[in-house]
Amino acid sequence: ITRSISGGHINPAVTIAFYFSKQEEKSNETSMAIFYFLAQFLGALASCVFSYIFYFDNILKLTLTDGVSPLSGFLTEMIATFIFTYTILCQSNPDAEITKDPTISTFIITIALFGSCGIAGNLTGGCLNPAIGFGHNFIRLIVTGDPSECRYLWLYILGPACGGILAAIVYNGFFKKYFDEVANKKMNRLELHDDGL
Repeated sequence: ITRSISGGHINPAVTIAFYFSKQEEKSNETSMAIFYFLAQFLGALASCVFSYIFYFDNILKLTLTDGVSPLSGFLTEMIATFIFTYTILCQSNPDAEITKDPTISTFIITIALFGSCGIAGNLTGGCLNPAIGFGHNFIRLIVTGDPSECRYLWLYILGPACGGILAAIVYNGFFKKYFDEVANKKMNRLELHDDGL
């Protein structure tokens, strides 16, 4: 629904991944990224408020499974978000031929999301989204008045954010670099052909 409007930026981790993958354009993208973050966090808060209103005080408790340490939870959220956001970055590359069909691209991204949630779901709840992590923890704090509701808030914000940054680093260092080299070789061949060589 939002792909043609905003590029489908409904997750701050995705916005972070795209922001850090654009090495030369960061200064131009900062204000738009801030706007996206504001919309994403407000949307997550609104969804939690509506969940509270319509589902009779039932707001999902986003927390670690018993026996999972905060460090393990953080790493799980980071790795799962990395897989998800890296897939989106790769699918958005105009030089990657598979992205020419939006249906196939969406299907691949959906599989990556299901896989990532499958990795993290039984350990952390599979948040993969800083806005959702903030929304659930904050609204539960307001509703219950219990500060312990936010004890893992840092994990659900920093884990996915770090996963998005890591995805951008790997994408720039490998995937984008490969397709840039392929494009340069094609350009060189065309120039040689135009010169009659």
